[in-house]
Order: sequence, then C-alpha cells, then structure tokens
Amino acid sequence: MQPSSSNDNATGSAGPVERLLDRLASLRITDDAVGPGDAAPDFCLPNTTGELIGLDDLLAKGPTVISFIRGEWCPVCQSEVDGLREIYGQIREAGAELAVVTPEGGTQSAKLRREKALPFDLLCDLDLGVSATYGLVFRLPEDMHETYVSIGRDLPARYGHDGWLLPVPATYVVDAGGIVRAAHVDVDYRERMAPDAIIAALENLRR
Repeated sequence: MQPSSSNDNATGSAGPVERLLDRLASLRITDDAVGPGDAAPDFCLPNTTGELIGLDDLLAKGPTVISFIRGEWCPVCQSEVDGLREIYGQIREAGAELAVVTPEGGTQSAKLRREKALPFDLLCDLDLGVSATYGLVFRLPEDMHETYVSIGRDLPARYGHDGWLLPVPATYVVDAGGIVRAAHVDVDYRERMAPDAIIAALENLRR
C-alpha cells in the first residue's frame, strides 16, 4: 500500500509538497502520536448513514484495525482503501473488525464507499477531533493553501471548516482489550501500512 506514483505532485507541485514533507519531518509532529503499547483513545463517530459507531462497539467483536485517511480527494487514500477491501475477508477471518476514519462528511464518504463497493464502515471525523486525540493532526502552512486549491484540493470546501487541518495517515491494529499492538504513522502520505503487514499483526494476536 505504497503507491508513490499517485500523489499531490502529479500536477507539478513537487517542490512545495516535498518541502512540506521535509518541514513536517523536522518538526517531529508524530512524536506524540499513539503507538504500540498505548491504549487506543476511545471514539464515537457517525458512519456514512449517520449511525454512531464507537470503538467499544468494534472491540466488543474482537481486535480492530483503524485506518486514518485524508479523504476521497486523495489518490493514495483511494489506493489504500482498495487494498483494505481486498484483505477485508482475511481481516474478518482473523476475528477482527475494520474502521476507516476520514475527515470528510457523509456525502463524500458515501461517494467513496459506493464507488469502491467497500464492505466496511467509513467513519466521519468532521472536526478531526478523534484524529487529534491520536496525535495525527497538523495545520497546513499558509504558503501551501493556494497550491492545494490550484490542484483541486480545496480543504475548507472538502472538510467544511477553514482550519486547513490535515490528518497524518495512520493505521493501527488494536487488540480486543483496546491496546495498540501495531502501528504505522508517517508524515509522508505516500507511505501506508502494507496489507500483508496488517494481516501479520492480526495473526500475531491469535498466537
């Protein structure tokens, strides 16, 4: 799940985007992100039909994979949910659940779920509050706003607020007791937890 050829640089913005990634890495913004051994922060979020889904609801059924994405507008996130769809049967066979958390509202999330024929929930973290509790939120620098709008990434229009906030993409494998046993958090949005690594982490929980 590392599709480096599909990213925000596709329209010639390689310089600004790479500078942003370098800046984020230097700021070490993920140093306080939830990681292995931590208790997964609780949440309760609406899915695409408005039903509230809590982490405790998911964990009551077994271990849970939680994936934080940037939204339907992000090609790398689309590739990631494709990969998650392909291994969803294996996730369920391992006795686990899957939830994908997105900052976008029900309209965009429902579109993504429908077009991708996703068999799992997309949970709408509209104010990025849950993403923040996991230590995954950063503010996009002002000098990047025009660049993002020019390539069709108008985040205020997408997210419904003008904070210019983005989540760092992340994947967590949480055991039934609510403890994170595996995590992948990377400010480089092109790098995602590989499907086989997710399955391996779930298999480790069964041993």
